[in-house]
Amino acid sequence: MIDISILSARIAVYHRGDGVHPHTHAFYQMYHVISGEGYAKAGEDVEKLEENMVVIFPPNVMHSVFDVGENALRLINIQFQSSDPLLQEELANAGFSNYVSEEILRLLWKVKEEWSGKGEFAKEMSEVLLGQYLLSFLRYTRKSDIQNEIRNMYRLDMDQLSGVARLVAGYIQQHMVDG
Repeated sequence: MIDISILSARIAVYHRGDGVHPHTHAFYQMYHVISGEGYAKAGEDVEKLEENMVVIFPPNVMHSVFDVGENALRLINIQFQSSDPLLQEELANAGFSNYVSEEILRLLWKVKEEWSGKGEFAKEMSEVLLGQYLLSFLRYTRKSDIQNEIRNMYRLDMDQLSGVARLVAGYIQQHMVDG
């Protein structure tokens, strides 16, 4: 089981002109954008925040949210700690933002709902669900990266193929890379 401790799980809403000033802390902070737009900065990296985007700020990295758009920026905001070295390494390699599927988003809503529940069991359940969410997120992120690498390889090579070889490569791309 993954060693995770949730410190808080809540909905955060920022309106035009609002934001989060640059700051650091000794735990992970994760935003999942429910709706709206804005920008997030982690270290020197800046990303535009859009619906279904996840941003994970590592511990001790200066980060902020700014330039919220016309519509309010609504986020699921989860702060957590983990001493699991494998999880820490995977999160560090995932980059600080990515898009996720609706299925993964539903799992994060369950984390937030359980954490808001009463009792120790609800808190423990939320940590188990967050572990599942993070593993799904990392798998989704890795799959996207691998698919993009393979797509780029096939785009270069497909132009040089003809006949049966091109048909086979097209089948592989359609059913194994894009599927």
